[in-house]
Amino acid sequence: MRHTRPARCCLRRCALLAAGVVLVSCGGLQRQAVERAAAMGQGGQHAAAETALRELMQPRQGAQQISADEALLLRSKLIPLLENQGRLGEALELAQQVHQQWKARRGERAPNTIAALGNLGRLYAAIGRLPQALQAQEQGMRLAIEVMGAWHEAAISARNNLAATYLGLQRVDDALRLQETALEASRRTLGATHLQTLVALSNLSRTYLAAGRLDDAVAAGAGAAQGLHEVAGAASPYALVARAHHVAALSARGDTAQALALQPALLAASRSVWGTQHRFTLEQLAVQARLQARSGRPAAALALAEGFIAGAEQVRSQPGLAAEDRRALFAAYADDYRFFSALHGAAGEPAPGFRLSELSKARTLLESMSQQSASRSSVLPEAERQRLQQLEQALHEHEKLISEGADARAREPLLLRRDAALREYEAVVTALKAQYPKFAQLRDPRIVAAADLPGLVPRGAVYIGYGLRGDHLFAWLVEHEGLPRYVDLGEIAHLAEAVEALRRATSHVRGLQGLLAAEGRRVWRLPDGSFRLRERAAPVPPGAVVVERESELIDHLGSRLLQPLAALIGGRRHWIVSPDGALAQLPFELLAFQGRRVLETIDLHYAQSLSVYAMARAQQLAYRGVARPKDLLALGNPAYEAAPADAARTRSQLRALPVHSEHQLREARLAWVPLPGTELEVQALRRVFPNSDAYLAREASEATLQRLNQQGALKDYRVLHFAVHGHLSTVDPALSSLVLSQADLAPGTDGYVTAAEWPGYELRSDLTILSACDTGLGPQVAGEGVLGLPFALFVAGNVNTVLSLWPVFDDVAPIFMEKFLARIKAGAGASKALADTKRELAAQPKTRHPAYWASFVLVGAG
Repeated sequence: MRHTRPARCCLRRCALLAAGVVLVSCGGLQRQAVERAAAMGQGGQHAAAETALRELMQPRQGAQQISADEALLLRSKLIPLLENQGRLGEALELAQQVHQQWKARRGERAPNTIAALGNLGRLYAAIGRLPQALQAQEQGMRLAIEVMGAWHEAAISARNNLAATYLGLQRVDDALRLQETALEASRRTLGATHLQTLVALSNLSRTYLAAGRLDDAVAAGAGAAQGLHEVAGAASPYALVARAHHVAALSARGDTAQALALQPALLAASRSVWGTQHRFTLEQLAVQARLQARSGRPAAALALAEGFIAGAEQVRSQPGLAAEDRRALFAAYADDYRFFSALHGAAGEPAPGFRLSELSKARTLLESMSQQSASRSSVLPEAERQRLQQLEQALHEHEKLISEGADARAREPLLLRRDAALREYEAVVTALKAQYPKFAQLRDPRIVAAADLPGLVPRGAVYIGYGLRGDHLFAWLVEHEGLPRYVDLGEIAHLAEAVEALRRATSHVRGLQGLLAAEGRRVWRLPDGSFRLRERAAPVPPGAVVVERESELIDHLGSRLLQPLAALIGGRRHWIVSPDGALAQLPFELLAFQGRRVLETIDLHYAQSLSVYAMARAQQLAYRGVARPKDLLALGNPAYEAAPADAARTRSQLRALPVHSEHQLREARLAWVPLPGTELEVQALRRVFPNSDAYLAREASEATLQRLNQQGALKDYRVLHFAVHGHLSTVDPALSSLVLSQADLAPGTDGYVTAAEWPGYELRSDLTILSACDTGLGPQVAGEGVLGLPFALFVAGNVNTVLSLWPVFDDVAPIFMEKFLARIKAGAGASKALADTKRELAAQPKTRHPAYWASFVLVGAG
């Protein structure tokens, strides 16, 4: 859409133990052998239990062969054993197969099918596919209650597992209600000392902690830990999880000494039961390190860093996981990486501290860029390259089909096919890496280390990499000489709200008055100097004073984010800023620094990390030796069919709706009002670059882009410009999209070019301009930053992207873009061209207000 004028929680992740329940056994199976294997698993001997079950599955001469149902039962029992060994990719593949096979053999309502669905849902939750977990577990709980009754053990277990997923989705009240119900049901039917009752009590401790009921959390955790110790043994995985919940509750309540007294024994037991690189062990490592640091023992905390990082990297890199799985797994560890990075920095150890900072940022983007670079390089024989690209294209098609699924149930078989295709692709890549070392080198993303830093940042520039842990902020700075420097910026209460308040206020020409009039929001300053953004009708925070001028926000953020860095950045005129968390939505050019607005003296652009910057910079240099016969491809004024009033209403509904699929986007085709002003924008750019191609109205379509890509012509353009509506998905970053023509749609197109689809295009562009609203926004994923269109364009081969942080003004955008690209044509670098254009508009009375120019930000190599 474009504009026309007028306290971090102390709750640890502590994964719930995999305890899959298979409800029906098969008579011919060696029951005693199965029970022995189950006892080994319950006692933490997961590898031994797996070996025992696999031996039962092997055909033996002279022995009665097991039936198909019995083999499927044994495979079902393998799933939690694989999961508890941290082999999530294998466990997921097996869980998918087992559920489909039970369903085909016995039907959806058979007890074993229901149990298999529960196993699958729990695997989805463990990996981080929470929407899929929610769908599977809600369906599984409904079926368990209908088929076996609300008081059956399987229905109680299903409630517990679903409650854990609710907790992961921040639905704390729903989780609490469900777990209290499950606990009461278990006590009434199984007794207070039954294993499942005590596991339910342990899980309830975790939910009490999330709800802020700290005393209840401590009591439940202690009771569950003691009971499970007596019932299942001290080394039982169930007892270990309960002890972890107890320690987490004590820590959150401030009983650090008591928590620290219990933690070493818990960590040692976890290493013994699960091994050093299991997720649970890693979580306990991080807990112990935090407790050590809080107790004033930073050296003891740092001694645990190396083991934690090695294990977390192993978990993240295991085979059989899709990119979103790796993102979700790593999101659970990203804050720990920042914690250890800051510890190293404070201890005067810049090399390991900076490395961990880089490891905590944009990993999936870096891997995706490396993957595309390797696949499109000439290091493979042509036949192998084509085979690999066909497999990658097939994966893109699977992703597109998944995004088009109407609901979670419709997407389930699509996900199964995607996961199978992913495993085939990974097998091919593994074989090619073994055969072609140069390909393996290109595929592995390069995380810049201290030794790589000299000369990486241009002379006269400085890299500022922020790290945010809750409200605690720190920064790593690197200059041309390559010495990383650490600065602790301290606690900044309600930082995200201050950033959002400034962004929203700046988007209105009338500033804070416009924010109140258009959005019904006010900004308040609290007695501690922090800021809160509140709805007009919301209660006034105690002691708060309403903020009348944006300068208060500008001064506050400048003093906290920039002024402490003045000694290191004051003499630099080019900043490469790598934001973190909410800072990704902040136009730093607006901030006050050394008595002036940053824009007045600084050329500034953004990068997801210094490693991503280095790769984008290398790509930028490589493109200089590649012939690209066309200067510009521009698409504008697409054929939209909505009347303005209808579009405003539909667009408002679309923003309020959690869009989970392209199916919903297609239903909103009347949300987009025509943009005749963008045709003027395209014409202005063609005056700057006569050697260009432009597509307007019905030709500004997805079909046009697909045709150019199929012809290989998209690689011919140095600059891509899209003067269209943009849709921001706040739920699924893969659905953020450019909205092209909605009229006369060609087969296989819907007019939305989503972030999921862009990696299927092949670009060699120095610059892509998304002259649409909110294209710089998107969901924040811990360890990755903002996902969405800029992420996808980098993967497709683009170097720099200009995005907007709020709606674009139709009467200003053509002027802005013409001036910007004229500077690009004259040879200016993208970051300087953008900064000079902003300075020019800021100096003119009609466009002085930042609402007209500050929304545009540049991400990439600069």
